[in-house]
Amino acid sequence: MRKTKIIATIGPSCDTKDKVHSLLRAGSDSIRLNFSHGSLEEKESIIRWVREYDEETDKHTAIIGDLQGSAVRIGDIEKIEIIEGREYKFTLSEEDGIHIGYEEVFREIEVGDTVYVDDGRLQFKVTRIENGSFWGKALLNGILGSRKTFLIRNKDIDLPPITDKDIEDLRFAIDNDVDYIALSFVRNDRDIEMLRNLISVYGGEQWILAKIERPQAVENIEDIIDSSDGVIVARGDLGLYYGLEEIPLIQSRIVKRSIFKGKITIIATQILDSMKENPQPSRAEVMDIYNAVGEGVDAIMLTGETAVGKYPVETVKWASKVLSSADKHITPQYNSDTETLYDKFAKGVLMLADNIEGKIIGYSKGGNTAMRISRYRPKKTVYIAVNKKEVARKINLRYGIRPLLVDGGYPDAFNEATRKLIDMGLVKKNDIAIYMGGLREKATDMVRVEIIT
Repeated sequence: MRKTKIIATIGPSCDTKDKVHSLLRAGSDSIRLNFSHGSLEEKESIIRWVREYDEETDKHTAIIGDLQGSAVRIGDIEKIEIIEGREYKFTLSEEDGIHIGYEEVFREIEVGDTVYVDDGRLQFKVTRIENGSFWGKALLNGILGSRKTFLIRNKDIDLPPITDKDIEDLRFAIDNDVDYIALSFVRNDRDIEMLRNLISVYGGEQWILAKIERPQAVENIEDIIDSSDGVIVARGDLGLYYGLEEIPLIQSRIVKRSIFKGKITIIATQILDSMKENPQPSRAEVMDIYNAVGEGVDAIMLTGETAVGKYPVETVKWASKVLSSADKHITPQYNSDTETLYDKFAKGVLMLADNIEGKIIGYSKGGNTAMRISRYRPKKTVYIAVNKKEVARKINLRYGIRPLLVDGGYPDAFNEATRKLIDMGLVKKNDIAIYMGGLREKATDMVRVEIIT
């Protein structure tokens, strides 16, 4: 059973009920809703389709609401073919040129600056500035469309961490029981705490994923990891600020520190980028996924590959195929430098399971036991019984964890979970079962070994 999880982003290539269900059948464990694109009505439909599929299949799909954040973006424009060497006008006005509705850009821009658009797929060198507009000479060919990201190399435009649009989208996500909120362009732990306070104010209990996209986030990574529930290493965005040769080291360091601290760890962007146009991945992309498994990530996030690619379902199938193969041959080993007594207890249960070849069946009220045992990267899938659907969906994103929804609490949950696993053919008579859980709130302090009869 695959231990590393898959997140698929919904977009024009897969925004129908049939396509969403096909992504889930193909192996997607989580669905990402990108609030930078599409309407709330469209997202409401997608959430409904995912939940309907879960009800039919007893699956627990984690839905991630990815807030747009305070990024400068191109306005709503007709698609433009960008030709290398030509000059293009960027303007605050919507009347002519390429519209950018941020006055801060025009205060910061200078002749000679390099501008990156659409995550660097398009680049311009600023040649002149006059009357609230600037002209940029195209350095690459491509197509420019609406709502694409815009940044000035080596300059940080001062924008608020959470916008009015983000608050509207956040309230929608809470009202529609989205499981995770991803915050874009995080700079420090204060951004995370601001979001957590807003979630609480609006009555939510969503877990927070911090997107690491800027140098400020890399510099403050320890505090960001501590204050969030997990991190997303957005390699494409980081590549706009760092040399490409530096990105693997940055990724490795962030992944390592996040796992050490027991937090969810996700890598994103350009995982299977060639599959936007081709029905199978490149060898280098397969190696990238193997390396990610070796580093111990909880999940890989497919972005443009599924959102706008030609082969969204095939992409998920290939990701699942490669991850399944890698999981069979690679088991990352991690200890921690921030262990509590309960963490050490969970690690001991894993060691016991390895020694006696037992199958771990846990019970967790709020997901803490699942989080603790996942941080040590179990060699075999750990089954965690929970009573709440929202907890099942959240822990389903964790490495090596398979949630089981049960009605009973401790100790009846163990019997119910065991019966379910027998019915699914995942355990059988005479298997060794290691039952674990917490007898107190947020604790992991109980273990019992039995032969299944």
